[in-house]
Amino acid sequence: MAVAFCLWTTIAYDRWAYTVGVRSHHRISRPFPRRTRWPKSPSLLWTALNSTLVLWLLSALFLSGAPFVYTYWNQSRAESRAAKLLTDRLDLEIAYRYSQMLTLCRNKDQMERRLAGYSRLLQVANPMDGSHFIKQRRTSSVDSRVVAVEELRAETNRLRTDIGDIPAVRHLLTSPPGAAYTTLYPEYANFSLLGLVNTLRIHTEGQDGVELGRVSDLMTRLPLKSRIEAINFIKRDLILPRWRNQFWQYESCGPSDPLCNSDYSLNSDFASVFVARNGEIIALNTDQPISDL
Repeated sequence: MAVAFCLWTTIAYDRWAYTVGVRSHHRISRPFPRRTRWPKSPSLLWTALNSTLVLWLLSALFLSGAPFVYTYWNQSRAESRAAKLLTDRLDLEIAYRYSQMLTLCRNKDQMERRLAGYSRLLQVANPMDGSHFIKQRRTSSVDSRVVAVEELRAETNRLRTDIGDIPAVRHLLTSPPGAAYTTLYPEYANFSLLGLVNTLRIHTEGQDGVELGRVSDLMTRLPLKSRIEAINFIKRDLILPRWRNQFWQYESCGPSDPLCNSDYSLNSDFASVFVARNGEIIALNTDQPISDL
């Protein structure tokens, strides 16, 4: 009994000594005791997000929302492309209209000069004595001169009709082209130039929209003192840089001659000379050589 107790005491002491030694070693090698870290319990939000119902709802929203977002994005791109195409077509149509309108004004000015000259020729030409008929190498007859005068009178009447068919400048701005000139795009045949500018303004934002509004307002207040003043007003205040493209050919024309009528070499003589189909020539200046006509 005593031996057994001593043996048990020795074993217990050895175990205690070993335990104390190990603990002492750990205290020396690690000055701060290690804390036991228990795993944290998941938060309520994380638990809810990982639930079957929430995962099903999120997957349903993604599957239904992704096609909607893609469709909306694709539709926005299509609308942007359509708006860009519309504004480009309107800009081209407006630039073309300005070019056509000013060309009509130039043609009308030239026809008025020709009409004035032909009217003067009708007053002075005399087929009976041949006055104001340039002498040909062959002897012209009275009958051929009478035919030439009748042809001159018909041409004068035609010019007067053609001039009357060309609308005034204000009408060209505020009315559809009608039979006066053609449009670039058929869908704008019933639009006036003013209507085109207002349509473009609806689809334009920012400073460009403000400029278009200014042009629209000025179109209704066109000065009517003279055609030259009106054309200079249009070139200076109504034609924006965005419309000065390949249709624009009057940029270099000065204020005194806004349509460059002086660039035509025949302008000095075309209204004072008439050449009939039968070869008779009626002129205010009969001393002018035929080769210069």
